[in-house]
Amino acid sequence: MMTVKFTLEPADIKAFSAHNRRHSPQHKRMRYIMFFVFAALSLHYGLTSYHEPLRQVVGFSVAFAVYLVVAWLSGHLLRTVAFWRSFTSQQQPGLFCEHSITLADDAVVEVTSVNEGRNLWSGIHSVINASKYIYIFVAANSAHLIPKRAFSSPEMADAFFQRASQLHSNARKGEQACRV
Repeated sequence: MMTVKFTLEPADIKAFSAHNRRHSPQHKRMRYIMFFVFAALSLHYGLTSYHEPLRQVVGFSVAFAVYLVVAWLSGHLLRTVAFWRSFTSQQQPGLFCEHSITLADDAVVEVTSVNEGRNLWSGIHSVINASKYIYIFVAANSAHLIPKRAFSSPEMADAFFQRASQLHSNARKGEQACRV
């Protein structure tokens, strides 16, 4: 068994949200859908507002740029307000406190001052080694996030990640053997 103790901070949650927006298949799919919707709206605007081909191209380009800028600004503003309003220690007493994560042979065990959780390795979605965090995803968009600053050295963080990956892989192999 390996155990690590750490205290989560709002910056950790913000980093996880950013990681999830970049790597989540749902977020990638939404970005593609929004891109094509904006392109279609811009094309419609460009073609119906002007009769000359050059003005149609310019109208499309300007409308598309405006849609993208407005979408980015509104998304950024919404994320900022949601983050500011949602993540305070008073509203999330079990989030911004000391966490203890233990890698047991059969499960990931998390203990805080207000909660104790146990996720069997066979139910773990994935284990990710990012630059500053180790993420143990319990679902596609939910994870135990472990800051690497909690470890005494990069080697200790790597050993923790290797052990979590091994336990996750072993559970997946055992799960596949049961299906056969």
